[in-house]
Amino acid sequence: MRLTGPDVVSIVMPVFKEGEAVEPVLRAMTAAVSATHEILVVYDFDEDPTVLVIERLAAELPTNPWCAK
Repeated sequence: MRLTGPDVVSIVMPVFKEGEAVEPVLRAMTAAVSATHEILVVYDFDEDPTVLVIERLAAELPTNPWCAK
């Protein structure tokens, strides 16, 4: 679910075949940003291995990274 409001920070993160390497980056961003925020992960193609990692992390991370194609 996307967050809205004047105090929400949106972080846009383009990815390309990052796979598991994206996990520590998302965890670090989540820990570092104290403001209410959302992380929008943008990918090019459905077979990108990063999509599966983001979907797994979405239920676990408090910011619920959101994928957009």
